[in-house]
Amino acid sequence: MPNKPPSPKALEQARTRLDDALTTHPGDPTLLLLRGRADARVGRYAEAAEFFDRAAKGFRAIDDLVNEATARLDEASSRSRAGFDEEARTAYHLAIDVFTTISQPLGAAQGRLALARHELANRQFDTARIELERCLEPLALAEAYGDLGWACERLVDLTRRNEDVEVALNHARIAVEAAGKARERDVFGGRLAVLGALHRQANHPAKARSYLSKSLPYLRETGPRAMLLDALMELSELEAERERAERSRDYLEEALQVADRGATVVDRRRVRLKLATQLVEVIPTRARRLVDEVLSLMEDTDHRGDRAMWTQIASVQSRLGETQAARESLARGRPRPQQVD
Repeated sequence: MPNKPPSPKALEQARTRLDDALTTHPGDPTLLLLRGRADARVGRYAEAAEFFDRAAKGFRAIDDLVNEATARLDEASSRSRAGFDEEARTAYHLAIDVFTTISQPLGAAQGRLALARHELANRQFDTARIELERCLEPLALAEAYGDLGWACERLVDLTRRNEDVEVALNHARIAVEAAGKARERDVFGGRLAVLGALHRQANHPAKARSYLSKSLPYLRETGPRAMLLDALMELSELEAERERAERSRDYLEEALQVADRGATVVDRRRVRLKLATQLVEVIPTRARRLVDEVLSLMEDTDHRGDRAMWTQIASVQSRLGETQAARESLARGRPRPQQVD
């Protein structure tokens, strides 16, 4: 069984004992480090950062550079949590510099990872990308596959933002390999699905189908449900593109079941519309029922002006011979006229 976290009372007692010890040994860097961690455990991040800063200076004075770097990382994390962004960056860079000085590339890489998290939280995406890219080689050499996979996942997100699909594909491949080596079954399926989606974006349909299909058993087992839903929808579209209508509908039928087990209203509507579109000529009564369910899902929200959605609905209704209903749907998709005061 995992250890229970200490109670607030126990944490307060620990802080008191450390304060008593520091009265006798005020410059002891180990005591200062522990005192900072005690403050951080109770959310007093600004106070914790000051203890970590003092601890780092104390370790520097006795030439204990490993613990100096560790204390700087703790300081940086606390300053970041306290909202002091620039001070946090300074502390992260100090830690990275110390690890580099003592030839500990893994420590420096983990410092860069922590700095990248900070930059991502502050939406400094270009800086985060630079730090993540610089830590890939040392993480791979150290076989730190968990951290390597996480870094590559973030780089996939960042490079896709800039439409660097081939670069994103390379990072996605490494993320999949890292999950396999780390035996991270809970993320393996999601990374396979991302790799498949990127291959589709790069116009590699066969590879897209392969990776997306491989992702399904893992996603069915561990989720997340939203990724399973997206993978099924992608596979349905890929099968439709090569005119395998029945297989495409099979994926949509499973997607419908997944959506109805807790997906957003938007996704439940999206799957129904896609399936209705495919069933118009095959099972028109089912297509009509699915459209009715879409309209029911929209009752609580004003969707007037959502032209793409209403056009899809109107298209299905028109193919079902419901001309008047199709006209009404198209009308509901027109933007409302601006009110003039």
